[in-house]
Amino acid sequence: MARFRDPEGPMLLLSGESGGEGRNFQFASHLVCLDLPDSPLTLEQRIGRLDRLGQARPVEIHVLPEPGEEAFLADLYEKEIGIFEEPVGGLDAVLASVPEELAALRARRTEKARQAFRRGIASRVAEGRRAQHEGYDPLLDVRSASIPELTALVAAAFARMGEEPPEDAGDIGASLSTLSRWLEEELEELVVEAGRRVGMDVDTDENVHPFEAAFTFGSSMRIEALPGMEIPAEERTLLGSFWRETAVVREELEWFATGHRLAEALLELARDGEAGRTAFLQSRAAPRSGGLYLRWKLRWPSPADLAPGARVPSRQASRYLDESPLSVLVDMGAAHAVVDGGAARLEESIDRARDAKGAPPPGDVLGPAAEAAEKAARAELARRVARAVKKLAANAEAEEERLVSAALQGGASRQSVERALVTVLLHRELVEEALGKVALELDAAAVVLPG
Repeated sequence: MARFRDPEGPMLLLSGESGGEGRNFQFASHLVCLDLPDSPLTLEQRIGRLDRLGQARPVEIHVLPEPGEEAFLADLYEKEIGIFEEPVGGLDAVLASVPEELAALRARRTEKARQAFRRGIASRVAEGRRAQHEGYDPLLDVRSASIPELTALVAAAFARMGEEPPEDAGDIGASLSTLSRWLEEELEELVVEAGRRVGMDVDTDENVHPFEAAFTFGSSMRIEALPGMEIPAEERTLLGSFWRETAVVREELEWFATGHRLAEALLELARDGEAGRTAFLQSRAAPRSGGLYLRWKLRWPSPADLAPGARVPSRQASRYLDESPLSVLVDMGAAHAVVDGGAARLEESIDRARDAKGAPPPGDVLGPAAEAAEKAARAELARRVARAVKKLAANAEAEEERLVSAALQGGASRQSVERALVTVLLHRELVEEALGKVALELDAAAVVLPG
């Protein structure tokens, strides 16, 4: 694969069916089929190896059919199914039975049966494409994207990173792209630093190409275990990239994104290793009497299933609730007052904070401060949940109005609308129940002294 991808390497790759699925050949633009499978879905997989994200040229497909059955199949694919001109993705239900139908057709061996088969396939494909076209609702796409909420989330993300959004903040695509690049940079900086601190040899600029990183690790590291990974006795090197574009184009590279075993192991060490989630700091953002900073993340009653279309209530509820961490800074003076905006100011200036020296405050000071911080966090969580319930109600009411309107206009039967209304009501109840069970989970703590 690596040699074939190299512009100065071989210009031709000969492959069996193993190259027709799961491989990425977007750097190539010619596909020569020396045979044709009976399944158009299999052929679609072959074409999809080239016609995919990262392809910069038109994909040309060359078919060399033998006279007879293979020529008939090539003609069927070209004329009745149109697979060489338009993808057949989404037509699985229409085309899945084609291999069995072809086997039955060959047993009959009559031209009349062939013509009837071709007409039938053409009709099914045309109907399938028509259904796809009519089933696409641009307004539904816009509604489901929830652009105002997405815009607010992106703005909050820029604020959290201490960065200014792009000049054209209304262009949500540009904002997301910029945010993605910044997050990749932040992830690379954190993972690389964590790797070096535990004794890995991390190369990002000497013996690697631009946008690559090499992590070499083994028994010589300063730790005895990596979370979720085994430390090899002999040194091992993982070569990859934190940049999605680079990892997609070069399949042999590891993609060091969140979820990658090495990235997750080093992130977990940064969170729960010797550095931990606690700190004793000096910062100009601290109150005069010192402060206690606590941060919580939200814990759902059940895991939020990330599968597309998952109906787990927690996943559905996450569409309405602000899930960003909750942080509070409390003055450790006698009143234990919450410092308005103090946590945000501390987070913004954290790069300028220094390790504090001396003994931490006693428990009789920290205890009341922690109680005050938790009380403030629970109050904020309650406000977030109330806003989420309000959004949920508005969304459910809009969906109910749409369904009633569809019934009045004759676009759906009364029974189907009633069933849909029951589903909407049940969905609302389950999601509201999940919102009511969201809890706080302490994620980080710091004693902050002025200075």
